[in-house]
Amino acid sequence: MFEGWEWIEQHAQGATIAYSGNNLPYRLLGRRFENHVYYVNIDRHLHWRYHDYERAVRRRIDYTPPQRPNPPYFRQLANLDEWVQSLKDLDVAYLFLTRLSPLMEDDYLRDAEGFPIEAAWAAAHPDVFTPVYDNPEVRIYLFRR
Repeated sequence: MFEGWEWIEQHAQGATIAYSGNNLPYRLLGRRFENHVYYVNIDRHLHWRYHDYERAVRRRIDYTPPQRPNPPYFRQLANLDEWVQSLKDLDVAYLFLTRLSPLMEDDYLRDAEGFPIEAAWAAAHPDVFTPVYDNPEVRIYLFRR
């Protein structure tokens, strides 16, 4: 992951960066905190935070408590078009993806290498996502709005 962070530091000054895969985005901010960094939801809820998804589930009339702690409600309604629109709305320049931990539950949508669903979407749409860096742990794409 360090090599991916270094790539960002060398190539993305003053950029808006979307990330997914892990929750360690602080190095993406840049040495002088010049970048804007966001986790971008993979559904229509651009401004929702983690707890907003839990609240929405609890308000449902058919709510049943989860079988284990912290179910990934925020990852369950994946929609490529809504996610891309959110990237556009935030004026994202780069997408920084890391492999998910193998300890995470299987209901986190991932590809065969363990990257989150955003990696499959980016790879399937080279007209919008240009790969600029890749190693076994990190994939970085230029996002063409």
